[in-house]
This record gives sequence, structure tokens and C-alpha cells, in this order.
Amino acid sequence: MTDQTPILEFLDVVKSYGQGQTEVFALRHVSMSIAPGEIVAVMGPFGCGKSTLLHLAGALEPPSAGRVRVGGKDLGDMSREEQAALRRHDVRFVFQRLNLVPSLTAVENVMCPSNSTEWPPARRAPRRSKRSTRRPRPPPQPLPGRLLGRPAAAHCNRQGDRR
Repeated sequence: MTDQTPILEFLDVVKSYGQGQTEVFALRHVSMSIAPGEIVAVMGPFGCGKSTLLHLAGALEPPSAGRVRVGGKDLGDMSREEQAALRRHDVRFVFQRLNLVPSLTAVENVMCPSNSTEWPPARRAPRRSKRSTRRPRPPPQPLPGRLLGRPAAAHCNRQGDRR
């Protein structure tokens, strides 16, 4: 990848679901290019294809037509293993829903990706001893300043002033 190579390119990309009369188009002939260092926001109303666009960019699913390139590499020319390696090394996701492992702490959930054997040992999350046992966690304590878990507006008096 050279300095001029876009980090992400969509070339006449189409993504549809279903066939015939039930076919629904999530993306129709999208072409775009994002340069290194460029900041981009994907915005739009519900159902306009934002998540689909990001799924295609991250090699989570293939386009129905067109080409998607990440760092000059065409995702359609990559094997599933190469796409998985691309996701591990070059692409990061922040999902709308919390895709957390309920048995792990917040820190352990954040460290999950760093436990990959492809990461250098110094960057991996520390391993627990096999002898350690999980103790039940105490119930969460309320944060200071919260009133029964209500939003900040609940902390205002009737005149709208902060207490």
C-alpha cells in the first residue's frame, strides 16, 4: 500500500437479499474511496444500508456485485482465512449492540482480542492461573450522584436548576 492507495474503496457495489419479487436492495451501485488519514462518518436513517456498508468493508459478508478493496487488496480475491487475518490485523469493529461475554468482566471483554496467539506475548492479556476459581461478584454499587439509576434530568429540581 502506497501513500496514495485508498484505505477503503467501493467500486459499483451492490448488496441485495432475496431473489425475484422478494429481492431487497441494501446498497445500489455504491462507489467511494477513503484516503489514509481521512475521517469519515457513516450516517443516515434506519434501514438505509449503513451496517451493510460496514459489513462489506470489514469482509463480514460479500457484495452481490462490484468490488471492495481494503488497503488496495480486493476482498473478493481473498480466501476466508485471508479475510479473517485482515479482520484481526487491519479492521476493528465497534458494534451497536454489546457483544460481550457475560461470564467475563468488562476488562476481560476488552482484552479478548489481545488473547490471539498472533499477538506478541508482551501485548497479550495476562492469563489466569488454572487454580484460580471464580468467586461470585458482588452486586454493582450505584455510582455517586445517581438517583435510582435515572438520567441526569431526574437530578434537577422543579425549576430545572441543578441541585
